[in-house]
Amino acid sequence: MKFSYAALFVFVPSIFAASVPNTLEKREGGAFKTCSGATVFKSGKSVSIRMKCGDGRGGHKTTSLDLGQCLSNKNGELVWRKNGRFADTCQLDDGKNTGLRYNTDLYIWCNKGGQSVVAAINLNDRLVNRGGRLICDV
Repeated sequence: MKFSYAALFVFVPSIFAASVPNTLEKREGGAFKTCSGATVFKSGKSVSIRMKCGDGRGGHKTTSLDLGQCLSNKNGELVWRKNGRFADTCQLDDGKNTGLRYNTDLYIWCNKGGQSVVAAINLNDRLVNRGGRLICDV
């Protein structure tokens, strides 16, 4: 029986690939493609975003979302986490230091070991427009 290294290089990786589970999930995001007029605002102790979004049927709806449902403060960094309640340790100021920049990036003051630091995250990565309603894909 003749042995072929070429066959080994084709056969072994295909067995390996078939046995490895796919743990990476594709996230949707992209709400800013079908929504416009984004504003970030304080609502009590929450921080929310409001946008006008296409409903998929030719109309538009004004929708808002409490970003605490989507974000968490992890030692001064904003991270995507379901019901992360980031507004417990992060806040908007009334000046130009926080809010939306570059249309999609949220900048906000967050607590990091007792100090306030500016944290940022691209909201377009995980905000989704579903039929004119904003949701977060976390």
